[in-house]
Amino acid sequence: MLNKDEILKRTNNGLDVFRHYIPGQWRVGHNFLNPLYEDRKASCNIYFDRRNDCYRMKDFGNDAFSGDCFDTVGKLKNLNCGNPKDFVEILETINCELHLGLDASLKHAQQLADVGVKRLVLPLVGTKQEKDISDYFKLGNTRKNFIKLFIDFLDTLQVKSKPQDLCL
Repeated sequence: MLNKDEILKRTNNGLDVFRHYIPGQWRVGHNFLNPLYEDRKASCNIYFDRRNDCYRMKDFGNDAFSGDCFDTVGKLKNLNCGNPKDFVEILETINCELHLGLDASLKHAQQLADVGVKRLVLPLVGTKQEKDISDYFKLGNTRKNFIKLFIDFLDTLQVKSKPQDLCL
C-alpha cells in the first residue's frame, strides 16, 4: 500500500530517498555543502531522528531545505507536503523513481472498484505464503506466468457468470 510508513519501511527510514535525491559524497551525521543550491558553508546534515524514527535533513544555512525525505522531494518537485493532493504526488514520485512497486495495488484496486469488483481471489496453489501475490514472483514465477494466470482466471470467471451478472 502506498503510504508514508510503507515508504519509510522500504527505504531504510527515508535514508535511501535522501541518497537518491541528494547527489555527492555525504555521510550521515557529518556536515556537507547542500548541493541543491549554491551553499558556501558546510552546514547541512542528514541525521537519524529517534523521536520520529526516520532520517531528516537539517540545513542551518537555508532552513527551507530542512525536513524529512518527503519534505526534500516536495521541495525538489515544487510540491507542498501540507497539501494532501501534493503529498500523494510526493509518495507516488518516490515510489516510481525508487522503483518500490507500491502503487500498483492501489491503482488496480481503484480500477476494479470502479466496475464494482471488491475483491479478486486468484487461483494460486500452495501455502498461504505461496498464495500471497507479493511472494508469487519470489517463487520464480514471471510476469508472463502471472498474465496467463490472470487471463485464464478472467476467462473462467466470465464463463461461470451470466452476461447480465458481469459488471464490466
